[in-house]
Amino acid sequence: MKFSLDRDGTYEVLFLMDQVVKADKCGINGSSFTKLFKDDELDSKQSSVMGVRGDPQDEETISWVDDDVEFLEEGKALYKDRDFEEALFILEEGAEWYGSNYHEILFYKALCEYEKGKFRDMRESLVEMDSESDVDFYGEYVLLKGNLLIESQDYVKAEELFNRYLDESKDRSDEQMIYLLSAFCSLELDNKDFAENKLRKAIKIDPFGEIGMKATEILDSF
Repeated sequence: MKFSLDRDGTYEVLFLMDQVVKADKCGINGSSFTKLFKDDELDSKQSSVMGVRGDPQDEETISWVDDDVEFLEEGKALYKDRDFEEALFILEEGAEWYGSNYHEILFYKALCEYEKGKFRDMRESLVEMDSESDVDFYGEYVLLKGNLLIESQDYVKAEELFNRYLDESKDRSDEQMIYLLSAFCSLELDNKDFAENKLRKAIKIDPFGEIGMKATEILDSF
């Protein structure tokens, strides 16, 4: 599973289907990770911690800012510069505020933990998150957590996560990949009809791209 920076705050997952387990069913070369996900879920912690800051140009002007926003922006910048260790340090500090940017901080923290090979920490960051479908990074969050669920062979939870994206997300930029991954889950759960429907939807979006061609390949193998 690889992430390449496309634009600020948005990441493209490069063909996650080459990373899933039980590859023989769909003719996909996969890799197996230690099972990272269990049935237990961590309770999300949030609070409305805010900070007050004076305007240096007008001492009488007071602006309210989230205490965690500077940690988020610095952590994102360090992540973009591939300084994952320092980014992780900053983001861990920011997470302690439990501010309004808490879940986005956890998302970038999980990305850094992936890059550092800290997969169990990454799991904890992701299960702590309960990202809303209207946030900018929702598609990337779904792909990241969904791929870990697939590698853990927890196809039910992975399919539920993908279905939530397909039902609720306004940003459809990751729709084709998520149809493909959801179809894979349906196959693993022996729901061939559901899988076929999702594969056809993935192909319809772009039949000649890499994802569409993989969907066609799987569909033709039925």
